[in-house]
Amino acid sequence: MAVIVYPAILDDSKNEKEVYTVTFPDVLGAISEGKGIGLAMLNGSIALGAILFDIPKDQLPKPSSIESIKEKYPNKNVVLIFSDLEDARRRAKKAMVKKNTTIPGAD
Repeated sequence: MAVIVYPAILDDSKNEKEVYTVTFPDVLGAISEGKGIGLAMLNGSIALGAILFDIPKDQLPKPSSIESIKEKYPNKNVVLIFSDLEDARRRAKKAMVKKNTTIPGAD
């Protein structure tokens, strides 16, 4: 198991009530949302894994401390969200391309 943990910001200030946007200050591009904190955190975990699953462990962004993120965003919900990169790797599916070929004179 390759579990990573990053602080995330859950913000519902620009959404309908109880719909949280999830962002990770240390991982640009890992953005999600969910209705309610539980679903937002679950979706955030999936987004985090989807962005980081193929990056070598020694090249992953260093997570900030949750305290430093809380200081920067004092009026937001700041939580730790984990993701299992091995599970994210299994979930990532290679795109399959179907190719049709025609052989001349094969009628």
